[in-house]
Amino acid sequence: MPLGSEIYYSGIHDFSSVSLLYVGGLARKINQTIEGIEIFLRNYPEYKPYLTYTIVGYGSPLDEKEITDTILKCNLKSFISYDGIKNYEELAPYFQTHNFGVAYVPITKYFDIQPTTKIFEYALSGLFTIATDTYENRRIINKTNGILCEDNPHSFAEALKTCFELRPTFNSETIRNSLKDNEWRILVQSQLYPFIYK
Repeated sequence: MPLGSEIYYSGIHDFSSVSLLYVGGLARKINQTIEGIEIFLRNYPEYKPYLTYTIVGYGSPLDEKEITDTILKCNLKSFISYDGIKNYEELAPYFQTHNFGVAYVPITKYFDIQPTTKIFEYALSGLFTIATDTYENRRIINKTNGILCEDNPHSFAEALKTCFELRPTFNSETIRNSLKDNEWRILVQSQLYPFIYK
């Protein structure tokens, strides 16, 4: 079975601003995305009123402290919130109120060949994704659903700049359609049922 996702949000997002969402484990250099935002806003302060970032995730107390310390160090408490761990049932509102997903994993041998489940979740809910440039991410990210970056703050800042420049061209339905065959309902019908009942 290929990886897939359900649809958390089936509506159309407004891309006039950039509301970033990260959902997942914290032990993946997520602090670098915060540092990337600090670099971006230092270079383009005019975008401050149009940018927010919410981090939802789990990790060790040290991981959590690194996130909160980086937010404070970069003086971004008014732009970035760390909401901690959320249950499955609590996730849907995040996919509704945010329009950009962050699929940030270190570019290592083991992550290079590990598909990022969150990309499917973001895309099928109409979010445009900023993802690190791993082999598996390159297979599913295209110009209609996301942008790739290296695993460092400067590259993340550049990807964010591109998102701001191109955001008037983004469309939730186009993004959703780019990975529509990976909706769990469709995967079960096209892959699992034929395998079970052949």
